[in-house]
Amino acid sequence: MIAKAIHGDRDAFALLLQEHYMTIYKIVYKWCGNKDNAEDIAQEVCIKLGRAIKGFKMQSAFTSWVYSITLNTVRDFARKQKHHVDINMAEHVVDDTNIKPEDIDEINHLWQAVQQLPDNQRDAVMLVYSQELNHKQAADIMNCAEGTVSSYIHKAKKRLQKMVGEQGGYFAG
Repeated sequence: MIAKAIHGDRDAFALLLQEHYMTIYKIVYKWCGNKDNAEDIAQEVCIKLGRAIKGFKMQSAFTSWVYSITLNTVRDFARKQKHHVDINMAEHVVDDTNIKPEDIDEINHLWQAVQQLPDNQRDAVMLVYSQELNHKQAADIMNCAEGTVSSYIHKAKKRLQKMVGEQGGYFAG
């Protein structure tokens, strides 16, 4: 289906979008925290995918390529809007069955701090902890070495400990 889309098959591309749209939307929503903005950004991602599909070389996983375009689009939106995330991240980050009501404020405080990290550190943390990708998958998306992702996460943890005054918390391990 991917090869057909690359060669201009609109039906194949439409099926790919249909298959990946909810994933794109969920990623965008976790990054921007606003349903209206998430819908707009997800639509922009679909437009960018349509323009770029012919350039996809199939050297990486299609989902990694989609993640990469999605993250770049979210970053562009944030820069243009100087968008600040102010949402209840607890409902998006932690499985509802595992979250305790007394932890919601702590989780929200932590994720607000994550949004203040440098881009590479924030992206690594979001991909690994929010999207539940492994370091290799995150590295593919971020177009860097797996060790670099580990380094970003290590630096992010140190910075977050200073920012929120906790020793590990939800990012322990």
